Amino acid sequence: MHNITKIKDNKNNGLLTRYSHNYKLYLMSKTKESNLYNLIKTTIRNAHLTRIESHTLNGIPDLHIAYKGHTFWLELKANNIKNCNLSKYQINWILKHQRHGGKVFILNKTATQSGLKLYTLEPSLVCRELLTTTPDAQGIEQVFEYIYKKHCIA
Repeated sequence: MHNITKIKDNKNNGLLTRYSHNYKLYLMSKTKESNLYNLIKTTIRNAHLTRIESHTLNGIPDLHIAYKGHTFWLELKANNIKNCNLSKYQINWILKHQRHGGKVFILNKTATQSGLKLYTLEPSLVCRELLTTTPDAQGIEQVFEYIYKKHCIA
């Protein structure tokens, strides 16, 4: 999954693990996603948030949310990559869940920190932008209200 190479440490007669550039970017992205989760957790007090970090179930979104009597999933991303850099596992999970009536959204905090973008994944595998807002507490509130008003009670 990640390019990891082992190199010999002659001083200590042991092995050191050196991570490839891609893995470092992956770790930096996860840190930014954690920051996004922390912003959600501290902003949205009237919701039940369940953070999912599964290495056994590929593709499951990061957050399951119960908000104002409705539930949905939220995949957190922090990048500027087309289609938010969803893995094939994430795409398959999201599409299958949506086919059975589930609601799944992708919340991307762009790497340039210019804003939050909310997407839905279309069956054509295109991420359709639903909302752009500020990357702060007010923006998070707008995201949750948008999902509630447009996709839960519509």
